[in-house]
Amino acid sequence: MTIRISGGELNSRLLQTNLDKTLKPTTNFLRQVLFNWLGLEVHGAHILDLCAGSGAIGIEALSRGASHATFVEKQSMLCKGIEDNCRNFKIEQTKFEVVCLDVISYCERVAKKYHVVFIDPPYSEHALIPQCIDALIRSESLTHQASIICETYAKTPPFQSAFVKMLKRKQTNTSALTLYMYLA
Repeated sequence: MTIRISGGELNSRLLQTNLDKTLKPTTNFLRQVLFNWLGLEVHGAHILDLCAGSGAIGIEALSRGASHATFVEKQSMLCKGIEDNCRNFKIEQTKFEVVCLDVISYCERVAKKYHVVFIDPPYSEHALIPQCIDALIRSESLTHQASIICETYAKTPPFQSAFVKMLKRKQTNTSALTLYMYLA
């Protein structure tokens, strides 16, 4: 399967992926919605791509001017694919990190600050979203008013918390993309 980068320095470049049929990469349409919502906020930002899969979100963020992207994915074959794509696109080693670990473990121990967090768990594991957000809050890894974007099955209701405010939501037939702002 190939995925096309839709903006920035790597515009129109193709990601090579090792995705199997059970994984659902974020569609080109929803990636464009996401980056339109974020606008210039991506430029210079530190991005956290949780359940990274193909790495398309983090790589596109780097293409659009993010200063660093951390990709967290538990499947080693997918981690290798992200690293290979970053090398093939000649992305500087200092601009990305691929962590092959489950997302909760990473969020509980991370010691970095992120401006933008993208969470795209398998549809059947949407409970990871509040767990990740809570762990990031406890580990103090979100910057003031960090953006948190979650992709879920279209019928999954938005996450509710006293620590985040839902700003926008876009649904397709099968998926929903929701933008939250961290309130601390």
